[in-house]
Amino acid sequence: MKLIVSLLDQQLAYHLPHLGGEPVRVSYPGERIATLCGEIRNVTFRMVHSDLGLESGYGQLEALSRALSGLILPTEIAGHLRRADGFLTLQIEPRLQHIPWEWLHDGEDFWCRRFSIGRVHRQGAAALLREPARPVKMLVVVSDPDRDLPGALPEARKLVRALDHEQAYVARLMVNPTIEELIKNFNQYSVVHYVGHMKSVPGEDGPLPAWQLKNGTFGVPEMAACFFGGCRVRLVYSNACPGLATDPGAAATWPRALSQAGVQAVISTLMDVPDRSAAEMTAGFYEDLASGKSLGEVLSLARERARTRLGKLDITWMLHMLHGDPDQVLLPVKSTLENGARLRVSGPVPYKAPLTPQPPARNTWRRFELGLFGALLLLTAGLLARPLWERSTEWKPLPMPVELEPFSGRILFSGFEGADPAFATETLEAEQCFIRTLTTLPGVRLQDGRERPAMLTTPFMEISGRVVMGSSGEGKLLLMVKRTSDRIVLYADDFPLPMADETPCVRLQDWIRRKYDL
Repeated sequence: MKLIVSLLDQQLAYHLPHLGGEPVRVSYPGERIATLCGEIRNVTFRMVHSDLGLESGYGQLEALSRALSGLILPTEIAGHLRRADGFLTLQIEPRLQHIPWEWLHDGEDFWCRRFSIGRVHRQGAAALLREPARPVKMLVVVSDPDRDLPGALPEARKLVRALDHEQAYVARLMVNPTIEELIKNFNQYSVVHYVGHMKSVPGEDGPLPAWQLKNGTFGVPEMAACFFGGCRVRLVYSNACPGLATDPGAAATWPRALSQAGVQAVISTLMDVPDRSAAEMTAGFYEDLASGKSLGEVLSLARERARTRLGKLDITWMLHMLHGDPDQVLLPVKSTLENGARLRVSGPVPYKAPLTPQPPARNTWRRFELGLFGALLLLTAGLLARPLWERSTEWKPLPMPVELEPFSGRILFSGFEGADPAFATETLEAEQCFIRTLTTLPGVRLQDGRERPAMLTTPFMEISGRVVMGSSGEGKLLLMVKRTSDRIVLYADDFPLPMADETPCVRLQDWIRRKYDL
């Protein structure tokens, strides 16, 4: 089930696409909503840091969540959600990201327990990536440059040992990496798990969250450098402590930027998570993920396990939030034969009598064959070396006839590939320049292969090229001439786009004229 929430003319508009009809609107009391959200975060923070009794704090949190739900949810929408369960996908616009939607209460339980819930940040599904090979490559990053997270490294090592035992992942542990090291390695893995601090850095529209590393912060600009050329990461699990400086609305910019870059799912925390609670949430999470379960189901199972082990009134299992479609399966499971897995048979191993060592058999005939082969090999070598001994005949290697294909005059012009839209006009002008100069050569019949027509006669050579982009945005054309019969490169050149003059075209024309005496 999908719920779309937007803010239109100071009204909250709710729409359930599977029901159809017009969106249901209610007034948006911004100040009252901000006050309730602040009180909910304050109670939660005091419960997490043991400043408030669990029993009284849990009662206050339930009361505040019911009040917030009654304030922002229309009666019709609340009734539909109360009768539903399973997966709930929330599509919420950025101005409403500060509201703790996962903590809303329907009168019986919190949404994060009633539903397998997740937030999506744009219309439509993210681009599907190719299914990762098994075992899945995973990067575990621990960043504690200030050494104020004593449980971070033990938590990461415990996770890596569990992943190695699972054998569905091949995990690499990076401790206190630099920005450059993380940029280099981030996009080489399907799953990235981070343990450390989240820090606020100044941005154009206000403070932005970023991971704190050894020599700086890893934020949206560094992320763009990682994903230049395409994103291969499927899941980012950010087990980071945002601290008091991170605003809930600003904190949502981090997973939203990852989603827009192509990452299919992001799991982040709403506030600081104790080490024990973080370990309980990750215990069994990746095992369930590798078994082919949907992401929402995996996170719901992790929450229930942590709630059972930590206690009913411990709310740290509520602090993790999913940004992504909860119904998607990130790591689908293939059949046993496709995976190449070993079959396990239960029960005792059948008895098999031990082998009795036997004396080696003497194979006289085999020895005779080997001796005869050695004698023939020595005889052949002596006959071949006899001219060198007698010095009467100079040994020369046999000449190999070389037949060069004559120049037929037929040239195939395939055009220039990889043209960026910014250089489309310059690329077309370069193609016209080469066609214009080559058609003036005597005896040359130029065939335009840019539209791939049927060739009646095989051309002697093919002229092609590729447009590439430099690091500073300049264009460059790589030209190559190959012989059609054996694809040997006969000529290569490169020059910048746009062309300053017709020098590259004339240079190729002169080479063909001199090479083939035209």
